[in-house]
Amino acid sequence: FNLSHTRHESKDFCCGKVLAVRSERFYRQTAGGEKMRIALKKSEVSEAVQAVAGIAPQRSTRPILYNMLLKPEQNGRIRLMATDLDVSIGWTVPAAVSGGKDAVLIGARKLADMVREAPEDDIQIEAEGEKATITSGRAHFTLNTVDASEYPSLPDCPKTAVTISLADLAALVDKTSFAVAKDEIRYAINGIYVVAEGKTIELTGTDGHRLANATGKLHKSAADGIAAIAPVKLLNEIPKLYSLLAKTAGAGEGEEENSTPPSVTADISVSESEVFVKVGDVVLSGRQLEGTYPKYKEVIPKELKEKVEINKEKFLAALRRAALVTTEETRSVAIEIRGNVVKVSGRDPEVGTSEEEVDAKFEGEAREVAFDPRYLRDGLAKLKEDAVKLEVEDNERAGVVREPGYIYVLMPIRR
Repeated sequence: FNLSHTRHESKDFCCGKVLAVRSERFYRQTAGGEKMRIALKKSEVSEAVQAVAGIAPQRSTRPILYNMLLKPEQNGRIRLMATDLDVSIGWTVPAAVSGGKDAVLIGARKLADMVREAPEDDIQIEAEGEKATITSGRAHFTLNTVDASEYPSLPDCPKTAVTISLADLAALVDKTSFAVAKDEIRYAINGIYVVAEGKTIELTGTDGHRLANATGKLHKSAADGIAAIAPVKLLNEIPKLYSLLAKTAGAGEGEEENSTPPSVTADISVSESEVFVKVGDVVLSGRQLEGTYPKYKEVIPKELKEKVEINKEKFLAALRRAALVTTEETRSVAIEIRGNVVKVSGRDPEVGTSEEEVDAKFEGEAREVAFDPRYLRDGLAKLKEDAVKLEVEDNERAGVVREPGYIYVLMPIRR
């Protein structure tokens, strides 16, 4: 007999007991109750499924993390969840659910692929035992499922939070996340330092060579404020979410692309070990990074009276061209300021030289300083204004660019 499909009963006449022999496989198949049926609309869930699948790791020592958890909720909705143990996401979407299972665990990326390629708007998922069937129109897929009881539980989001416009938060992240380090020793600078006090929120990223600091206004503050080092992977999901919601809003209401309604806000909260960002039906969470964040305000130079004003796009283009004659070993570009001209030059003994002059406005003594052109371009690209004001003194002191709500500090390179 194949015990994976057969239940065998025999009587022990000495003890008067009935012995039931079941295989573990048969028990798992029947323990979930009746078949679960989930009816979805591709137009309503596709973007959410793709976003949730993006959090599931591609490589892990725990294969169960490759999956997405589908958990029914009340009022005709289902929650999609994924985690890599550092960052987690839960997204509630409309669905018609029937059946007895508490949850279904399916391969995240395969499910996302099948939803994206579904030929019709209607998608049906039927899960029973260790299989799930996905149907859309005349297309049918079958995926293996995993025991959902073994999936890690996601942390609960605290009720106390500060609130900010989603568009503003996305902009703050965009202006700071690029400067974050990937340092195995100074682990604390591998994240973005988030500080909320009163009606102001401040995000800071640094790798020790440069520092990006952006501030914004809160819609709602918290009595105790917030101070936490958030994983950059967590906060990098915010601009993606903003773009996704902007695209959805524009497609549905004829609004301009990349513009969400002003009412779309993000709630930021912290627990002892987690940072949470809640946007409507979406909850993102990530482990706080351990360690003490550097005293970054001490390294931001006082504003100089003498600044060189230069067209941002022309300056960026000159930096790109000067970098063409540099290598990894000689990746520095000289900035020479004399009167109303900025000369941008690069050189490498094995490659050659480059010089270019850009018109500028400057009243002060001539000076020359060298920077890594990649790092300088990174900071300049985040500025909104067409004319930027660069503060430099010499190769011993940091250079700074500022605009309202944003400061970028870059250490020079000694040549």
